Amino acid sequence: MFDNEGLMAGRARALETTEATGLAPHQREFLLEEYKQLRAELGVLSARRESLLRYAVIIAAGVFAWLISQGLGRDSTTWCLNFPRRLYVLSWYIPFAFSLLCGVASVITSLQAGAMRRYLADVEQVLAVGAGQGQFGWERQPNRGPRLLATIGGVLAWLILMGATCYKAYEVEVFTADKEICPNHMPPSSTAPESSR
Repeated sequence: MFDNEGLMAGRARALETTEATGLAPHQREFLLEEYKQLRAELGVLSARRESLLRYAVIIAAGVFAWLISQGLGRDSTTWCLNFPRRLYVLSWYIPFAFSLLCGVASVITSLQAGAMRRYLADVEQVLAVGAGQGQFGWERQPNRGPRLLATIGGVLAWLILMGATCYKAYEVEVFTADKEICPNHMPPSSTAPESSR
């Protein structure tokens, strides 16, 4: 009923691990559990960065579509504005501002993930000593090519998004420089003729 050989073998492995890493079995278990939790949190941070970019693109497209469909009108022969020009032009900067805020949040998330990766690399190093491996674990791998490409790609995507939204707002500002409010959107005049009252 009681397996002495298995118990003795387990104690021997624990003693070997303790001697090789300098960690007691409960410390090693703690590091392993912490490692699992932090790896899961890294996945959440990665998903958050991707979601921030996705939301910034969707918000920019939605705001631009609404401004195009609701902000411009046609007088008999020319384009006119359905809103006061200053309000209309400032509205076109909303996607840029939102993209900028999401970009800052993405940078903060990336910095947090980088700190966690460095810590995980240290944990992998401590745990690898017992396994007799010098470069054991994903975070300790010297090949950083894919991660570097993903970082450069992410930075380029944010820069393109922010540049495009800012340029589009500027372009609208130039386009609407000579536009007036559409006659059907003019505020009522207080000096209207008597017959129209």
